[in-house]
Amino acid sequence: MNLSEKCRGRITRTQGGHSSAIDYVLCNASAYREVSSMNIDEEKEILSWSDHNLITVNIGGKRNIERPRKVRVRILREIKAAEEASENIKNLIRSRGSVSYGNLINTLQTAIAHNTKLIHLNTNKKMLVPEISRLTSKRRALNREWRRARHAGVGVDEARQRYRTAQDAVRAEVARQLHLRDRKMYDQIMNAPRQARSRAFWEYARKTERKDPARLRVVNENGHEIQSLEMTAHLTRVATTLLDADGNTEPPMHNLLSRPPVNLVTTGAEIGTTLVKISEHSAKGPDEIPAKILKALDDTGYEYISEIFNQILRGTHELPAGWRKGRVALLEKPNSVKGDLTTYRPICVSDVLYRVFTRILGKHIQQWAEDTEQLSEMQNG
Repeated sequence: MNLSEKCRGRITRTQGGHSSAIDYVLCNASAYREVSSMNIDEEKEILSWSDHNLITVNIGGKRNIERPRKVRVRILREIKAAEEASENIKNLIRSRGSVSYGNLINTLQTAIAHNTKLIHLNTNKKMLVPEISRLTSKRRALNREWRRARHAGVGVDEARQRYRTAQDAVRAEVARQLHLRDRKMYDQIMNAPRQARSRAFWEYARKTERKDPARLRVVNENGHEIQSLEMTAHLTRVATTLLDADGNTEPPMHNLLSRPPVNLVTTGAEIGTTLVKISEHSAKGPDEIPAKILKALDDTGYEYISEIFNQILRGTHELPAGWRKGRVALLEKPNSVKGDLTTYRPICVSDVLYRVFTRILGKHIQQWAEDTEQLSEMQNG
C-alpha cells in the first residue's frame, strides 16, 4: 500500500533528525479494491508522542449490512396471571363446584392465556442511554397523537410535523451517542500503554466483527444434516434409542389408587413450603404451567391444591393422566458430537405439580421410615 497511488506520504518514522520508511501496510488485491485512500502523518499533526508516524487507511467499499431480524416472543405477566387464577379458584369454591385437578389446570391455563401477549423483538442491540429512552418515549407518544388525529381528521399536518421532529431528534441523538462511543474507544486504544495498544485494538476489532452463533445443524450418525421434514421422525428415533424405549409398551392406567396410604394428609402450608424449594426458573412440563405462577398463588390456591392431593391419596380422585407424560430435553455433554443428538444426555421434564406431589410423598415416606425404624444402621440414602 505504501508504494501505491492511493498512499499520500512516505516517511513512517522520525527520530533524532533521521527519517526512514520502515512501517508498511500489506493487503491482497481484494482488500486493495476496498481501500479509498491511505495517509501517513509525516507532520505529526495527529500523533506527536511517538517516533512512528500515524498511518490512516480509509475504507470506501460498500458493506452488506444485514437488517436486524425480528423474532416473536411471548411475554407472560406471571404475577397478574397468578392473581387472576387465585380469584378464579375462589369463584370455584363459592360456586361449590367439584374440586378436581382438571378444573385447577383449566383455571391456570386460562389465566396464563389472558396474561400472555406476543411481541416482535429486534435482535439488534439497542443503546441503553437515558436521553435516547426519553426521546423514544416522546416519539411514541407523538405517534399515538398523530394516529388519533388521522382517525379524527383534525390537526393531521401539525401532529405529523411534531412526530417527524421527534423522530429526527431520536436519530440525531443516536448518531451523537455512537460518535461519542467511537471517540471514547479511539482514545482508550491510543492512550493505552505501548505494549497493550495492539492488543486493545484487536480485541475491539474482534468484538465488532463478532457474529451471532450459527444455527445448530442436527446430523445423523453418518454426519448428514437432518432436513426439516425428517426432523420429527429423527427426534422420535433418538429419544427411543437414548431412553431404551424400543419395544416397551405403555402399562395400563389405574384411575384410582388401589391401596391408598393410611394417615397421609398434606396441607396448604406444606404445599407452599414445597413450592418455595422449587426454583421459579424451573423448566415447565407438558402442561406449560410455570413454577413462578404456582409460587405466586395465595393461601386459597394452596388449600385447593392440597385438597386435590388428599383426594388422590385417599383413593377418591383419579390420578391425572398428564402425570404419565414428560418432555424430553437433550443436554450437550463435554464429549458430545456437535449436532449428533445420540451423543447428548436426555432428561425428562415432568409437570411442576407432579414434582410437588412426589416431593411431599417422598418426605412422608422418609419420615415414616425414620419413625418406625424401618431402615437399619447399615442402610444409607
